[in-house]
Amino acid sequence: MNPNTFPALTRNLGLLENNAFLVRWDSGRDRTMDRSFETTLELLILGMRAKLTAQ
Repeated sequence: MNPNTFPALTRNLGLLENNAFLVRWDSGRDRTMDRSFETTLELLILGMRAKLTAQ
């Protein structure tokens, strides 16, 4: 990962490792994961589209 492209993320990567899953796992008990899956999929597709358009 390029720290110049994602400075905040690379600076905090140690704090984030393995925490996102645990937070999602805990909240997944009360709330279904359908919406977060759809949002993640949409962001992935939009990101790929933007990357292809930029080329």
